[in-house]
Amino acid sequence: MIQDLRHAVRTFLRMPAFTITAVLTLALGIGANVAIFSVVDGVLLRPLPLADPDRLVVIWETHPTLPVPFMVASPPHVADWRGERTLFDEVGGFSTTRLVLADGGSAEQIVGASVWGGLLPALGVAPASGRFFEPGEYQTGAPRVVILSDGLWRRRFGADRSILGKPIVLSGSDYTVVGIMPERFNFLPSITIEGKPPLERSQFWIPQRIEDPNQMRGAHFLTTVARLKPGVSIGMAEARLHANAMRLWREYPADEEGWDVRVVPLMTQATAGIRSTLLLLFGAVVFVLLLTCTNVASLLLARATGRRKEMAVRAALGASRWRIARQLLTESAVLSLMGSAAGLLTGAWGVRFARAFGPASIVRLDEARVDVRVIVFTIVTALLAALLCGAAPMLQLLRGPAGDSLKSRTGATGPAATRLRSGLVVAEIAFALMLLIGGVLLIQSFVRLRGVDPGFSPRHAMTFRVALPPGPYGSRESRVRFIQDLLRQLSLSAGVDAAGAIDAVPIGEDRQGTSYHVEGTPPLSEGRAPHTGFSFPTPGYFEAVGLPILRGRGFTPFDSRESKPVVIVNQTLARQAFGTANPVGQQMRVGFNSNTVREIVGVVADEHHTGLDKPVVPNVYVPYTQNNFSGSLSFVVRTNADLSAATALARNAVRAVDPGLAIYNVRTMEEIVSASIATERFSTTLLGALRWRRCCSRSSASTASPIRW
Repeated sequence: MIQDLRHAVRTFLRMPAFTITAVLTLALGIGANVAIFSVVDGVLLRPLPLADPDRLVVIWETHPTLPVPFMVASPPHVADWRGERTLFDEVGGFSTTRLVLADGGSAEQIVGASVWGGLLPALGVAPASGRFFEPGEYQTGAPRVVILSDGLWRRRFGADRSILGKPIVLSGSDYTVVGIMPERFNFLPSITIEGKPPLERSQFWIPQRIEDPNQMRGAHFLTTVARLKPGVSIGMAEARLHANAMRLWREYPADEEGWDVRVVPLMTQATAGIRSTLLLLFGAVVFVLLLTCTNVASLLLARATGRRKEMAVRAALGASRWRIARQLLTESAVLSLMGSAAGLLTGAWGVRFARAFGPASIVRLDEARVDVRVIVFTIVTALLAALLCGAAPMLQLLRGPAGDSLKSRTGATGPAATRLRSGLVVAEIAFALMLLIGGVLLIQSFVRLRGVDPGFSPRHAMTFRVALPPGPYGSRESRVRFIQDLLRQLSLSAGVDAAGAIDAVPIGEDRQGTSYHVEGTPPLSEGRAPHTGFSFPTPGYFEAVGLPILRGRGFTPFDSRESKPVVIVNQTLARQAFGTANPVGQQMRVGFNSNTVREIVGVVADEHHTGLDKPVVPNVYVPYTQNNFSGSLSFVVRTNADLSAATALARNAVRAVDPGLAIYNVRTMEEIVSASIATERFSTTLLGALRWRRCCSRSSASTASPIRW
């Protein structure tokens, strides 16, 4: 073996052009595999940094009339699931919240999770310092407590452990710090229904105060995570929870009919938005590797044909066909190892590129790296490449009598050799066509996705969010007054054409859902009533976001709490509920238990709220003054100013109304639309890079090969 290795090295040193061409060709193919496998390993294969992550599940609720596949849970259901001690070790829910931190510096809006039940113990990660919440701290009136993330603790409190037990001010209220989570604990604040995780991570955790869960049977706001007991499968848990749901149908038919349960592994849910894309890319790079091996096999076959005198001499001196085949395999193995070493460098660069330019929606992309697992994968890939590359010349050598094939003046040019060369060409064309067809389909899908009309006009529109603390803005009147004052400040600013606010901007944020009933139609139970999206904008919002009003009118300042209840519907709901009739002037109820009859005063165009690749669903708009909204709204400003100038404008307007408040989630609507297709753009870019690599490797192999097919 040592003799074969020394001879292979000497041979390649005598042929630098051939060696460099083959090594670069292999480096491109193996490097692409290393880069994509590193991403797949970091995102899909590497276990979550939690205790026994395979036992962690997300429990969703489902309903046949919902426009989305899953729904977050209501508190009484989570309480029931917590009682299933034979199924789960721990069950807990959470909802995303935002508070203003002003300690030791300027005011900063931070995102966190309001947790209920055994959520943090279910994840199996203990605080690095301090403790979890105690049962009494979930009760109304108990002292406010908070657990900080390691990042927030280091960034705002200088990693000072003496902060434990001391109060900090969040949104005007004192919270005692009782714990600090470990550095690697990076729990997402929301596992969204559409499977696309948010761009921000939780920086703190506070207890969710729920006095009587049974009084909140129709309120769905808790994302539920549970830890299965050892030996309990997902199917067993789902079957038991389904039986409980059927029991609730009988006990609470008005509230529970139609609701069911779906149990999904936490890892599957967290990677639902990217799994198929990464597997598609990994399949593409496998074809790139096969193409690379075919190119190198062609080079080696041509080289073997040119070495016919050398092989004839070896055979004449008594070398067996196996001895010569072993030498050829050793040479291809050395070539593959050199290509793998260069491929590791290329792959490491590809990983850095993916981490730098990959979309934030790819969970754990920052964990992709070239480590021992990737090196082992590279070694296995190199051995496979050696076998594939050396197979063609070895098979040609072993075919037929040794003397006839090795002593021929014309070399291996018989029918068998012709069939082998033709087979390589056919295989190369087949692999290239499969890669080309997949790339064309992916690019075509991306082009069509970019061409989808979102329904609103994202150009010249920017958005930011403001959260009002419950202290000074605990009453509804104070919140309405702040919004009116801020919109007035924005409208008076130079360069602002329109300004408005809404609870959730399209594509960028999740909106609420509810059921509705059109007056004059037979009433249905909640389980059978049609569902719709639900938003509450301010006057001026439709103009600011560029959503055209097709019939009737928009909201005005005269649509107040004391005026007649009104509602605006989108085209889809108007078509679903009224067909071709004009819905303006008709009456409907929004919410199953609502006694408020609202008059439809307008119809607006449809918008793709959940994404350009998602269908339009029914939606209703209720004036914010006629709805008990929370203290967090997204403001939309239509202006020709760039983002930095518009951001300064928004900060100055907020500071003029309340200097203690901060803005966050500052983005243009064009950025929101672009970010919604970031994953598709990322995969299309990578596949385009693979096609470029393929062209480079084919070009280099063709110019170096003396054989023209």
